[in-house]
Amino acid sequence: MRLRPLVFLLVAACASGGGSSTFTPEIDGSAPCSSAQDVQVMSTVAHIEPGTTAQYNSDPPTSGEHYSIRGTAPAPVGVYPDPIENERQVHNLEHGHVVVQYRDLTDEELDAVRAPVLADPFMMLMAPRPQMEWKLALTSWGKLQVCREIPDDVGELIRTFVVQNRDNAPESIP
Repeated sequence: MRLRPLVFLLVAACASGGGSSTFTPEIDGSAPCSSAQDVQVMSTVAHIEPGTTAQYNSDPPTSGEHYSIRGTAPAPVGVYPDPIENERQVHNLEHGHVVVQYRDLTDEELDAVRAPVLADPFMMLMAPRPQMEWKLALTSWGKLQVCREIPDDVGELIRTFVVQNRDNAPESIP
């Protein structure tokens, strides 16, 4: 009899997405970057209160629970000096935005990554993500592209990702 609550808790945790099935992007051989890859879309309607922490199936996240418009509006487009909360950036992704995140870049690399974002800021966010494994990550709703090194053609890489993935989400609102 005492095992039933424990079994129930384990089943409930797995059913609620509390498991740890994290998507890991694949990079071919010695290439610096992956291709843009599909990530299984998590719930699109699960709004949570600000301050609540959600669980995601990728890092950075590409879909899932996020703050509601009443709680915390999507982040304004632009280049940020500090990381953006997962739950807030996922709200942006739900509305068709592209998020560019980076870690440990030289000044030259940062300028190269920032240039295409500043040149075409429509529905774009850029922010550091110091805890991620990758040097660069590009996300949109259900899509992820990562780089372990910054390629010479990073501007073209970002522009291509944006053209193919911006404004392609369940509640696309500029």
